[in-house]
Amino acid sequence: MSPLDLPRPGYEPRPILIGKTAIRLEVDVSTLYDSNVYATSTKPRGDLIAVVRPRVEIDRNSSTLRLHAEAYAQVREYTNIGRESAASFGAAASAELVPGSRQTLSFSTRFDRAIESRADPEARRNLNEPPRRINIVGADLGYSLRGAQIGLTFNGGFQQLFYRDVLDRDRNLRLYRGSVNVAWKPSAPISIFVEGFATRRDFVTNVDNNGINRDATTLGVLAGVRRDVTSKLRGRIGFGVFRFDPDDRALSGFTGLAASGALTWSPRPRTALTLNLARGDVATVRSGATNRTDTQISLRVDQEARHNFLLGAEISWLGTQYRGIVPRSQRTLQVRAEAHYLVNRVLAPFIAVGVARRDADLAQDRFTRATVELGVRIRY
Repeated sequence: MSPLDLPRPGYEPRPILIGKTAIRLEVDVSTLYDSNVYATSTKPRGDLIAVVRPRVEIDRNSSTLRLHAEAYAQVREYTNIGRESAASFGAAASAELVPGSRQTLSFSTRFDRAIESRADPEARRNLNEPPRRINIVGADLGYSLRGAQIGLTFNGGFQQLFYRDVLDRDRNLRLYRGSVNVAWKPSAPISIFVEGFATRRDFVTNVDNNGINRDATTLGVLAGVRRDVTSKLRGRIGFGVFRFDPDDRALSGFTGLAASGALTWSPRPRTALTLNLARGDVATVRSGATNRTDTQISLRVDQEARHNFLLGAEISWLGTQYRGIVPRSQRTLQVRAEAHYLVNRVLAPFIAVGVARRDADLAQDRFTRATVELGVRIRY
């Protein structure tokens, strides 16, 4: 397991128990400094931000059924740039039924009121307006069957994104997705898998603000390996291809490399290195772009320096490639480090620092940003 999840006698939070139901309460209170609030290439504006993040989680487990629910919020109050102050919140529920040792049926649903980041590649820059608010509703259904050597997994999902600002109505869309995974385990703990996936993108408006129909279908296949049994190396990684087929005849289709995976290596029980990799087609309504492909790679290190002193660091790279008459690209590099000190079961002061830099073909898409956050986590 991750060093962050290791048992810590004397410091573990004590949930509220009501029969078989466990309730955990948590809140982060911090002060955050952002050196470039608007993520602009020129004349960056910094500000001091008060941040509050409450969270509640509820679990009820039995031998055949696991239930989970959670709710969260994040409130940001800016000292000088008041129109950037915003609150995001959400809730989720999931159920996992295990009728037998070889079968699992899962269902989850969630709602999020998200705040669009000023650094989002699709953000429409109007610094005189508050950040965009987005309502996101989603649900997923999954079923897996594990044999002695062959395993099957089916997943299906739905997601709807609704932008609250009428000027972004052309960005409202519904996503339908499904996948089938076949795994073969020639010998424990290694298994080889092949996964086929499909995504249907259905925008609410017939055309976007540029007069283009953005509805599209993406099909793809991945092949890779997975290590299931707990060991120093675990996780899965796969590579393949995807095919993007737009409905609008003015747009061209595209075949590209697909990748997905996460691998964790634990050289020692108190150290973990996690590599994440993802590449695929992403929705876009950007003017002049026919489609968009994102490639993301990150490496994270988690370390238990002492029984009650936890360290973490991460470096990530995001490459965004827009295809069109004039191809455009963006490359974002981020570095982040954090430290948590557990005073007791309830209080844990923390500090986090980060630096992000984006290079791009268009000068207005470039930015450099630094953040420093100092706060305390309270858990029950």
